[in-house]
Amino acid sequence: MVSELVANAVEHADRRWQGDMVGLALMETPDLVYVEVSDPGSLFSAPYIPEEEVSMAENGRGLLIVNRICGGRWGTRRRSERLGRTVWCAVPRTEQAPSAEETIRAERDRAIGRTERSVGDGRM
Repeated sequence: MVSELVANAVEHADRRWQGDMVGLALMETPDLVYVEVSDPGSLFSAPYIPEEEVSMAENGRGLLIVNRICGGRWGTRRRSERLGRTVWCAVPRTEQAPSAEETIRAERDRAIGRTERSVGDGRM
């Protein structure tokens, strides 16, 4: 998960300002491992899962794999015009892990609490 999200950030983020960085945060609960990658964002694209599976393609499968492993527990949010975007996922550790819907709702509530605007939910 970490390598896929960081690779996407490095590959797809615009580097408009000298010193733009990719940030990584890892958190865990008894039921989930939460991964968050922040980058400068892109003016031209946003993270998405292709509508058609690209099973034989060399590129384009990363978020499809993240979505499957996380059971839909992923999303994005824009941090601000200059601060970019954050992509997050939550990997279940136990059978008692919250559902994708519960995890996405909790992430949105958490983001709103940080005054960040939530803009995605893994079902783009």
